[in-house]
Amino acid sequence: MISLDRIGDIHTFVQIVQAGNLSAAAQRLDLSLAAVSKRLSRLERTLGCRLLERTTRKSSLTEAGRDFYHHGVALLGHAEQAQKAVQSRQRGMRGLLKVGSSSAFARHQIVPRLPRLLARHPALKIELVGLDDSADRPHPDIDVAIRWQRPAPRHGLASLELGLDQLVLCAAPTYLEQYGRPRTPADLYSHRWVLCGRPAQHGWPPVLEHAEDFSDVQWSTQAGSWDLAQTAVLAGLGIAAQSLRDAADALSDGRLEEVLRDVRPAPEPIFASWPTESETPRLQGFVHFLQEELSASAWPFRSGHAPSVA
Repeated sequence: MISLDRIGDIHTFVQIVQAGNLSAAAQRLDLSLAAVSKRLSRLERTLGCRLLERTTRKSSLTEAGRDFYHHGVALLGHAEQAQKAVQSRQRGMRGLLKVGSSSAFARHQIVPRLPRLLARHPALKIELVGLDDSADRPHPDIDVAIRWQRPAPRHGLASLELGLDQLVLCAAPTYLEQYGRPRTPADLYSHRWVLCGRPAQHGWPPVLEHAEDFSDVQWSTQAGSWDLAQTAVLAGLGIAAQSLRDAADALSDGRLEEVLRDVRPAPEPIFASWPTESETPRLQGFVHFLQEELSASAWPFRSGHAPSVA
């Protein structure tokens, strides 16, 4: 096996072949003829075969040399690509990246983590764009979108699961004192709800996922964002499904209470998605940073999976 420190010898051999002889290769490499000859001899000893039939004026490939030349060119090409990829990753975390997510996710999950990211990459700039709709479609004003559902397979769209988020059913104590606490899932039909999109799309309990339309549930308020939905719930307008992480502070200080903990909705996967044609090192760096951050944090997040490309 050829060790990595023999890459220079392979490069020298390729230059000899392309230049036509050792003297011309020495000029190309700015080395002495003796140094070039030494590198070639060392490579031949490593391989255990003669690569060139050589004179000062002309060198001709042996059969083994001809085979090794093609492999050597490919090897050097891969090494150069690997070097460029690493250097691009290090240099590439710069410039403007437009990130779309719900305002609640940005406030609770992205913004608190940005100081660590920007400290590592001071040339990077992040623009946060509100995406409080759940529509699975490309957004012209952002580079990467973060949503609570797997993007539909689409050519040219890449996605990465960032983790899982646990949704909980919450209500304000004032609401529960006035309307009572639900004891079973069936009780939920008689309660007032704060909606944020259609029930089946946002982690409602199984008893409600078969509702054909909004007439099956009594809703008092329909909010256009998760932040507005939580504000409405805090005001005592009804019960709502909320991200456990987003509602954690209000639950811990008593402003909200979780209802029917035993029938929590199934965890929701969180995905980042982006058009492959606009993929950049800063975009890749950001989504993997966010995945690592969320995977390292306590539940409701856990490790995501490898990127998928439609």
